[in-house]
Amino acid sequence: KLTYAGTLSGLSVKAAIGHTNAEGAGNDESTSGGIAVKHASGLNARVSYGKTDTSNSDIDAQYQAFGLGYAGKFNSLGQTDIYAVVHETEDSVLDGDDADEISVGIRQALDGIGGAMGLAYTQVSYDDGLGTDFNDIDMIYFETSINF
Repeated sequence: KLTYAGTLSGLSVKAAIGHTNAEGAGNDESTSGGIAVKHASGLNARVSYGKTDTSNSDIDAQYQAFGLGYAGKFNSLGQTDIYAVVHETEDSVLDGDDADEISVGIRQALDGIGGAMGLAYTQVSYDDGLGTDFNDIDMIYFETSINF
């Protein structure tokens, strides 16, 4: 695993890449990586990719995710994060399956109590590769957290 966190040309950057080679049952090899950048204005973006190669199987999962967001201080409560993420997965359970997920949300830090509140909407579509499609699965999340 290799990681980097620092500043390049005024952008905060975090990046990681990793590779595993599990010996024994399955002999799976996994490679994944991602990078996230944040401008001083609060605009941020991320991208990630991963792939698993399973020996003796046609199921070689891969995923990719893309995200855009904005982090700003709009009130005295703390930082507000607004984000959108697209996540795509292929061959995760069966050869030929495909899942897509789109999420949008807002999270408000509550600095006074050391916590946060958030609200997110996610839509998921899944095709199992065998002719069964589960489309437009809608979810709404409400998050609360308090740090002790």
